[in-house]
Amino acid sequence: MSALISPEDAIKRYGKAQGNILKGHGRENVTLLFVEFVDTAKARQWIVQLLNGGNGTPRIISTEQQLLDRQKLRQAKEQGSTFDAGLFASLLFTAAGLKHLQVPAMPQEATNQAPGRGRDGAFAAGMRDLAGSQLSDPALSNWDAGWRSGPTTASPIHALLLLADDQVLELEQAVAGIETRATDLGIRIRVQEQGKRLKEGPAEEPHDIEHFGYADGLSQPLYLKDDTNGPKPHSLDTQLGAEELVLVPDALSQQPNSWGSFLVFRKLEQNVPGFKDAEKALGGPKTEDHPDALDLDNPERAGAMLVGRFENGTPVTMSRTDQIDNKPAFTNDFDYTADTAGSKCPFHAHIRKMNPRGETKDALELKHRITRRGIPYGSRDDAQNRREAGLLFMCYQRNIGQQFEFLQRSWSNNENFLFGHGTVGLDPIIGQGNRPKLTFPTSWDNATTAQAGFEQFVTLRGGEYFYAPSIGGLEALAQTAQAAAV
Repeated sequence: MSALISPEDAIKRYGKAQGNILKGHGRENVTLLFVEFVDTAKARQWIVQLLNGGNGTPRIISTEQQLLDRQKLRQAKEQGSTFDAGLFASLLFTAAGLKHLQVPAMPQEATNQAPGRGRDGAFAAGMRDLAGSQLSDPALSNWDAGWRSGPTTASPIHALLLLADDQVLELEQAVAGIETRATDLGIRIRVQEQGKRLKEGPAEEPHDIEHFGYADGLSQPLYLKDDTNGPKPHSLDTQLGAEELVLVPDALSQQPNSWGSFLVFRKLEQNVPGFKDAEKALGGPKTEDHPDALDLDNPERAGAMLVGRFENGTPVTMSRTDQIDNKPAFTNDFDYTADTAGSKCPFHAHIRKMNPRGETKDALELKHRITRRGIPYGSRDDAQNRREAGLLFMCYQRNIGQQFEFLQRSWSNNENFLFGHGTVGLDPIIGQGNRPKLTFPTSWDNATTAQAGFEQFVTLRGGEYFYAPSIGGLEALAQTAQAAAV
C-alpha cells in the first residue's frame, strides 16, 4: 500500500511547512550560514525580515511555494521556455537557539515506538555534546575550528540559514548582504559552508555523484505521487507517509496544519586519493604491501562491494555478471531476497546497511529511515589533490534518536548488524569505531570468501541538530518581535 499523496493534497495539509523537507529544493549551489544570536531583539526582527523578504533580504520558502514553483517549472519545460524559481531560503534553530529566543514551548521529537533515545532527548542534548559517546564521533578537538571554542568547548550556534540558488552570483550577493549587516541583524556568523552538486554523464541526462565517484541520491523515501515519474522506486519507498517519517506537529504555532521537522547536519570530509588507492589495492593482486587483496578478475567490483552499487549506480545484487553494466541502472526497485548469503553484495556494504530493504525482519525497520538533503563541498580537483572536499550531509526526520542516531549507532557502527550472520563488520564508508576485517565473496555469486581490512576515509569535521519550524511557528516568533518593538 502506498502512502503517496498528490502535490495538491500536500499543499493543503503540509503547505505551511518549510520547503526542502517533503521535496529537495533542487538548486545547484548551497550556502549554509551557522549563526549565533548576540542580540535577541535584533535577531527576532531578523526573523520578521526573512518571512517578508525584499530589500536585499532572502524570503523563507514554504512547502506550498516550493510545490507551486515546481509546477511552474514543469509547465515551462513543456512549453519550451524557462522558469527560474530564484533564491531558496530556510531557517532552522538549535535547542540552544530556541532557548535564547525564549520560546514558550520547545518542539518535541515524535515517539516512533522504536529503539533509540526517548522523547525530545537527542535534539535537546545536541550533537556536539555527544562527541565520542552515542555515535563514536571523533573528539571535539578534531572538529573544524568554527564548531568549537578552544579544544573541548562547543561554540555557540543558535540557527542555520540555508540559502540555495542555481545562479552563483545571486547566492553570493545574498550571503554578502547578510555578512555586511550581521551586526545590525544581531547575529554573528560562526561557520559558513558552500556546497555544489557534482554531476557526471551525458549533458542531456547527467546524474548526481559524490566525491568517491559513485552515483548518489538514488534511494529515498518518497512522499508525492509525481515523485514516481522517474526511475521505478521500491515499494518500501512509498509505504510510510510524511507524518510517519519526517514531520511533527509544530509546538511553536497555534495555527492548524503547522508542521515542523528535525534536521541533522554533519560535515563529512572525504579522503578521495586514499579511498581510491585502497579500493584499487583491495581488488588487485596480492602483494607484500597488500596481502589481503582479493585478486578479483574485475577490480572495479571491490569498490562496488564496499558501496553496494557500481559507480554508475547499478546495484551489485542486480548486475547480470561481475562486470559493470554499460548502461547505468538508476533503479531503486530491488532487494536482497536473491542474495541472502551476501555472495554478490556483502552484508557490510554501505547501502545494504543503511537501507536493508526488509532484511532485519524488524517490523519497525522502515521507521528508522531518513530523508537526505545533502550536497558535496569542494571541487573534483580539490578532492583529487587532497584539499578540503566531502559531503555536507543533511537529513530530515521526526525523531533524531530513533532515526539518524539509530542508523549510525545500531547499523553503521555495529559489527553484528544482522542477526544470524555473525560478525558483519562496520559500514566501510561511514562506520566509526574499531574496524575489524570485512568478509568479501572472492568470486561472483559464490560462497567462497576472504577477509580484508579497509581503513576509514570519511572524517566528521562538524555538525549539530536543528529544528525547522513551520511558517506559523516562525510567524509566532515574529509577532513576539513586533510586540517587543512597539
